[in-house]
This record gives sequence, structure tokens and C-alpha cells, in this order.
Amino acid sequence: MPQDPGARNRRIVIERHGITYDQWNRPTEGWSPVVTAWSSWRRATANERLASGQVGAQVTDIFELSWFPEISDLDPKDRLSFDGKTYDMIEVTEVGAREGLLIRASARADT
Repeated sequence: MPQDPGARNRRIVIERHGITYDQWNRPTEGWSPVVTAWSSWRRATANERLASGQVGAQVTDIFELSWFPEISDLDPKDRLSFDGKTYDMIEVTEVGAREGLLIRASARADT
């Protein structure tokens, strides 16, 4: 069942890695914004793990937003920014017939 669009009250930026060109037309690798959108947000999991003697905290969150043609090819190679954190996408699922997208993404909680 589609989510109430009124619940989409968080602003996210979806970014794609690629080649851009600077003012001297030199190629530069980097992240470029694809779309800024309103989304709902909820916490899926939060965990802490010990690896190589260092503690790291990770959160996994769920974002649901409207479908846009600009992000019809969205996949886990892309990322999103929300609330000062950069999230790596884990899974992207279409909701309905081009009604929306459900994104499960993770970010470091300790940065």
C-alpha cells in the first residue's frame, strides 16, 4: 500500500559517482547530486561491532520517496545524504507501478 505523501517530511539528496569536468575541462572523479527529494525516514537497525580493535557503530535506515524519472535506474552503487550523514545504499525497491521507491541504506553512526 502506498505511503501517505504527507509523511514524506525529510529532505534527502541522491548522489551518483562519475566523471565531472572542472573549469579547465580536466576530468575529475566524484559524486554529483542527481535529485533532491522529500522522503519519509525510519530507523531499521543500529548496531555496534568490534573490528581490528576499533569500535564502529552502524545504522540502517529506510527511506521512502516518490518515483522520479531521474532515479528510475537507481541502484546500490549510488548513495544518499540525509541529516549530515552519507548513506551507502543496500537495496532499492520500486513501490507499486512507478509510485515510489523504498531505499534501505546504511551509514556510520559514529562520525
